[in-house]
Amino acid sequence: MRRLPIGVILSIGLVIAACSSGGASSAPVGSADDPNSSTTTTAASSGTSQTTVPSSTTTTVAEPGPPSLALPGAPPLVLLTGSGGGVRPLLEWEPLSGAVRYVVTVYAETGGPYWAAETVDPSLQVGDPALPDDAMGPKIADGYAWSVFAFDDSDRLIASSELRTISP
Repeated sequence: MRRLPIGVILSIGLVIAACSSGGASSAPVGSADDPNSSTTTTAASSGTSQTTVPSSTTTTVAEPGPPSLALPGAPPLVLLTGSGGGVRPLLEWEPLSGAVRYVVTVYAETGGPYWAAETVDPSLQVGDPALPDDAMGPKIADGYAWSVFAFDDSDRLIASSELRTISP
């Protein structure tokens, strides 16, 4: 089994994490100190910036959803595993014609990559299921998510799955 350099795996995860942050949304947090002022202060959800806009202007910014991992014109990889498989679940997906290897990435609740591995099979065990739940090693926690990328024999990315949340 050929291994994908961890730097490539983490780069894929960081791109996905960046897509999921999508930008700040704004929400009113109160009026300016002067009650006669015609401005409302809004703060980004990250708490890092503030913008003053006229109170007669309503700005609506949609909350970002999960990032889209779909490749335009490519068939999606269909994930079969949902939640409830324990802290070291068997992650399974439908095999894709033309795929010779898959890269599975598990993301922590913060959106950053937590664990990644490569396989030629359409399934992969997270860690060793024979270990007790409190043992060291990769394991799933509430709020985690996972995705799969498929590569052909030319090492070209040919498909990707949705980002699916998973819990023990």
